[in-house]
Formats: sequence, structure tokens, C-alpha cells
Amino acid sequence: MIYSRWRPAKGGYDYYDASDKDIPMGNDLPKPSLPLGTDIGVASVDAGRVIPAGARYVGSGPDACGLIAPQKTSALGAVKSLIPTSYMLIAAGVVGGWFLAKWKR
Repeated sequence: MIYSRWRPAKGGYDYYDASDKDIPMGNDLPKPSLPLGTDIGVASVDAGRVIPAGARYVGSGPDACGLIAPQKTSALGAVKSLIPTSYMLIAAGVVGGWFLAKWKR
């Protein structure tokens, strides 16, 4: 069985193969366990079927294939990857500004 997981930073999906796992055929797939939602439901990035342990990465592509898995991180996964860079730039600006202010005195 192929599982697809959304990649927020790059777009598209990563594919994982869990063919060696016993997955019931037809309508026998177990009900996925979902996190606690709000009054309007569960976020789409949190819904899906968990990729079984031992599934192997088999590639990526623009479209989902097989079963959809929840996103690896929260809905802000794409933004979270930029936060360390932003903090570094802000810190460099503050330190640089402090040195310029001291040097011009």
C-alpha cells in the first residue's frame, strides 16, 4: 500500500511503501484515529492514516497516491522552517546596529 504525505515547504507529496504490512482489502480499512478537532472538524493536515512503522520512502511527486497520511508537522510546517533564519537575521541586524551606534560615537 502506498501512503502520501504533503510537503508544505516544497509542495507535492512524499510517497512511502508499506507493501509488506497486512492491510485488509476492500472496505475493511480501520477507521483512522483523528486528533481532537474543533466545532467544524479536524484540520486537513492533521487528518489521515498513520504511515506504518517500517514503511520505506519510495519517491515524491505532485499528486497524492494511495492513502493520505497526516502532515509530519503542524499546519505551519512551511513557516516553521523559516523561523530560525528569521531570528538569525533579526539578531544580526540588532548586533550590527549596536556596533554601528557604538562606532559612530
